[in-house]
Amino acid sequence: MATKKRSSAIVICLIAGLTVFLLSGFTAAGESPLTVKKSSKNTACVELNNDVPVRGVQFTITGAKVTEVRNTARTSGFLTKFNDKNGTVLLVSASAGSIDPGKGPIVDIVCDKPGAVSLSKVKIVGARKK
Repeated sequence: MATKKRSSAIVICLIAGLTVFLLSGFTAAGESPLTVKKSSKNTACVELNNDVPVRGVQFTITGAKVTEVRNTARTSGFLTKFNDKNGTVLLVSASAGSIDPGKGPIVDIVCDKPGAVSLSKVKIVGARKK
């Protein structure tokens, strides 16, 4: 069973009891909207620079063994899932909320050892401009 595509561009498919989020992405002109900033010895934050409300973010973390991913004030109330086997992080609002336009951290990444954390496979879902 699948739901129809909604304006938030999130499609939810229910297959054998698994929920899969298919995210259509967007990026700012010429640059990635996500950047990694080192916070301390074993932590880093992922910053989002967005000019439209964002309803979902997915990316893969590489370069360090991640032990925890924590929401920040910008993503308070978002469901955050981290797959420690492949490094995929998924943030989505279960209540149709969004990350307001602006620039700032959306998650803090805690690693067991310092490393050069990088992001790949970035997908972002924004609300459609009216």
